[in-house]
Amino acid sequence: MKRLILPFLLVLLIILFVYFNVFDLIVGPYKAKDYATSNTIKLFEKNSDESVKRLLNRFSLDQVYTLVLVEDEIVVLLADGQVYLREKYQELPTFANQYGVYQNEVVFVHQSETQEIYYDMTTQHVLFEMEWGK
Repeated sequence: MKRLILPFLLVLLIILFVYFNVFDLIVGPYKAKDYATSNTIKLFEKNSDESVKRLLNRFSLDQVYTLVLVEDEIVVLLADGQVYLREKYQELPTFANQYGVYQNEVVFVHQSETQEIYYDMTTQHVLFEMEWGK
């Protein structure tokens, strides 16, 4: 009986080691992204007298932006919590599924598995299209 305890414990340790490493590989990036987003919002709220009503989304093209709703404005934040730009809030139209930033403007973005299409918020004309492997 004593001879079986040591191999059993070794197998159990190996299983636990593999489980937690796989768990970290899968969940770790999501935790890091969530932490970065919440940290950006906390820095913004700490350095300004404004509070975030709602996180709209994170977006990246040339850098990572956090888009939040403050009162009736979309506020675009940089990673350090500084305001990059502000735009009057508009609901997402049916053809778009997120907000984005393109050429120093807040835009509507339709993102699919094969492309991203950027639309002007005022005219709703296509500003930029990007396609990738199908």
